[in-house]
Amino acid sequence: MTSYALGPGANLIYHYETIRATKAEVATLMARARAEPKLTFTLYGRPCTMQRHQLMFGRDYAFSGRTLRAQSEWDPLARRCVAWANARYPPPGAGGGPAYNAALVNYYHDGSDYISPHRDKGEVRPVLTFTFGAARRMHFAYDKPGGAGKKRTHSETIPANRSLLLEHGSCAVMAGPRFQAEWTHCIRRSKRAEGPRLSVTVRAFPHQGLDLAPPPQK
Repeated sequence: MTSYALGPGANLIYHYETIRATKAEVATLMARARAEPKLTFTLYGRPCTMQRHQLMFGRDYAFSGRTLRAQSEWDPLARRCVAWANARYPPPGAGGGPAYNAALVNYYHDGSDYISPHRDKGEVRPVLTFTFGAARRMHFAYDKPGGAGKKRTHSETIPANRSLLLEHGSCAVMAGPRFQAEWTHCIRRSKRAEGPRLSVTVRAFPHQGLDLAPPPQK
């Protein structure tokens, strides 16, 4: 495990080996994600297509003006990721946020698939991203909102860009109260990517009276 302080209140933690998934587990989840059509959305009045396939487990997830509906049955590998997250990063207690209870799966067929710079809004817990398959580099950019009516500002004491190579079986943890508020992250197009990549991003959403945690492993 290696920890990087990107800036005040923003820590990036990298676990080199987490879940030892079998080839069959990875292939099954990849096939399931690949079967889902790529989502479309409207940007500045123009239709766009997200350059990756997606699956959601645990609860519906709304973003970019679209809602990704949760699958009716959990995938075993996604469930293992949630269990690992709760074991390694348990809820800190009253007022510290719920347990991890959802998983967003992104399938990148090759280096031409990508995800644009974004923030995982509304999180009070660390956000964990597991990687299976081809290694891809995640880029982080300091992008602090300057307030209403002001341009975004950049601190001269913090490098504007950082990146981290996410390897098979690893987990990147975005932690700290200012991470999602002041830093964006993305996966860029890459000509060096060899083969498909699967990411499983584990999130902790409010239960809203429902038990959304994955069923116990048999």
